Amino acid sequence: MTKRLVVLAACGALMFSAGCSGSKGQHAGAGTRAAERPPATSRTDPSSEPAPAEKMVFRYEEATTPEAQSGRQLMADAKVLENVAAHVNDTLNLPHEVGAVGKQCGEANDYWDPNANEIQLCYEDIAQSQQRFANAGNPNPAEAAVDATISGFYHELGHATLSIYELAFTGREEDVADQLSAFMLLAPGADGKAYPNGVRIATDTAQDWKLSAKEAGDANELPFWDGHSMDITRMYNWECWIYGSDTTANAGIVTSGDLPEDRAGNCEEEFQNMSRAWQQMLGPHLKKPR
Repeated sequence: MTKRLVVLAACGALMFSAGCSGSKGQHAGAGTRAAERPPATSRTDPSSEPAPAEKMVFRYEEATTPEAQSGRQLMADAKVLENVAAHVNDTLNLPHEVGAVGKQCGEANDYWDPNANEIQLCYEDIAQSQQRFANAGNPNPAEAAVDATISGFYHELGHATLSIYELAFTGREEDVADQLSAFMLLAPGADGKAYPNGVRIATDTAQDWKLSAKEAGDANELPFWDGHSMDITRMYNWECWIYGSDTTANAGIVTSGDLPEDRAGNCEEEFQNMSRAWQQMLGPHLKKPR
């Protein structure tokens, strides 16, 4: 999750083979989608039977630089990849194996790589987030950085699901991917249970965008042409979704002045519409609660 101006060149080079997650971690795209649906099959046609679900697998690659080694330690100690892979395997029917990979990337970023069928979380990214939170005086910068990384994973999962399931959507893909991350963290699952510490993770994500925006410098130098919303906009989006997911429990985000009342008034409806859209898109691919 690095700054826009640092990663744009790298994202451009990866545009046709791998996506990057945003200005903290830019994402350039999620691969080509089929223009046509396959012909319908008969109920009695064996090919119409659902294929056995594949799984998400994970691995931590080695790290050689001090920053990457620090990030790898953070990620591994928190069992980030183990936990998100287990959640995906409990939630989605995958048509083929998908990887969740921690790796040294040479930059602070995250990616969905459709050619490798991998979500790649960069060690430099979580290390940078920890430093950013520490510099801001966060009492637990390691936990906050892990939270931002979990959110970043689900952003990349948004790109992955759009690509893997060939889902139709409107609007900018980056915004849709952010919405999937919020949906996964803040909406109850099929079993009716909330994501563990989902509100805290979402709150730390909003704070990371806020801190990232402060580092961006002169607004006139920001790439307004980019496919991602500005960092400060993404912060307010996350705050709106947090509030909209439970306007009673999360009212403090408005009373504190963090989320302006002008935006807050529509947040409950915005979150409900967003959640309904993702529920409909993912519905055929969701596992039934056990």
